[in-house]
Amino acid sequence: MTSPQEAWGLVKAALTAAQNSRDELVLPLDAVFQSGAWREFVLPNGEVVRHERLVDFIRTPQNRGLEVDPEVLYALLEKSDYVQSAAALRKAIREAAPPIAGHGGPRTKEQVDGINLTDGSGGGTSAEYILRRLKRDRPELAQKVIDGELTPHAAAVEAGIQRRTARYRVDDPQAAVKSLLKHYTAEQIREALEAQ
Repeated sequence: MTSPQEAWGLVKAALTAAQNSRDELVLPLDAVFQSGAWREFVLPNGEVVRHERLVDFIRTPQNRGLEVDPEVLYALLEKSDYVQSAAALRKAIREAAPPIAGHGGPRTKEQVDGINLTDGSGGGTSAEYILRRLKRDRPELAQKVIDGELTPHAAAVEAGIQRRTARYRVDDPQAAVKSLLKHYTAEQIREALEAQ
């Protein structure tokens, strides 16, 4: 087991990598994750820092955490050449996300389903929000996201949380129509244009 003082050395290496280049972050962050150093470490000034969840360590400001947006980290891990380390980290972060508590209730303009949108946890379409909602409402789909079998968006579509969407180029009408024809017939597109 890593001592809190040894843990700081691992955390410091991850902090340095995060400041230099996000591409260099995967292996040091994997070392922090595998050792459990993110849970408790001692800063050079003697202050003990503790985190309950890996995602809290990732979000927390510098020296007490990485200060990296989990959505940015997910994207980095998806593109990483360190496939095994990246997959283990993605799974650990997603497993640690708690389900959203309860249904309904009073809302303020800064809340959606009990999540404060100003606390960095996202809402509506963020991968973290979707995963937390799936954990509450559709745990079998949440597990598929955690295991990498489905993307958060695909699981949200299957669960009925989101509608299926597609992106189209707006600088090239021919390319946009070509993309539309993958989802609609030419007749459906004509009818939609005539209805305008």
